[in-house]
Amino acid sequence: MSMLGRIAGKRALTSMRAASLPLPSIRPALLSQRRTAVSFAAVKTGTQATQLLKADIPPLEDPLLHYMAGLIMKHGRRHKASKTLSLMLMHIHALSGSQPMEILREAIIRAAPSVKVMSLKKGMKVTLHPVPLSEKARTRQAILWILRAQMYRAGPTLSERLAKEVVGLVQGSSQVLAWKEQDHGQAMVNRAIVRVPLQR
Repeated sequence: MSMLGRIAGKRALTSMRAASLPLPSIRPALLSQRRTAVSFAAVKTGTQATQLLKADIPPLEDPLLHYMAGLIMKHGRRHKASKTLSLMLMHIHALSGSQPMEILREAIIRAAPSVKVMSLKKGMKVTLHPVPLSEKARTRQAILWILRAQMYRAGPTLSERLAKEVVGLVQGSSQVLAWKEQDHGQAMVNRAIVRVPLQR
């Protein structure tokens, strides 16, 4: 047998042995655990939070994160908004032990309303008209509600309060769900007031 044949045989045997070994079981942290990224990394001795969570944090070029940074941004400081979102993802990972983008997308899906109610004034009468929302408008309203609700969360920084609000949405303990239910209730009450074009 040639030298190349022996090397290929050894590599095949090594890969077969590695495939037969049992994979380690990973148990993610519960969503109810209130831990920040720093305290989560402190469990691992000598490991920094950024090094521990680097593999699970997606790049900020994600379209959802880019759109969300535009809504958070103030005075044109997109870099500061992107840094806030990066820290928010680290806190979400620490609180949930899961992929942060999956938690964020699930929270936005649960918060996004299907319709909005517009008030139209005609003479002295004001009527409410339900209007269906596009996908982009639903996402925008969900993010705006999350930014509004995070003010009622405890935390020293915006990133930590946003993370707690996102996790709270997935848990079902957020005020955003009540606001969404209220809007849908008004739309159902006024569903008969819909403008229908006349057919000639």
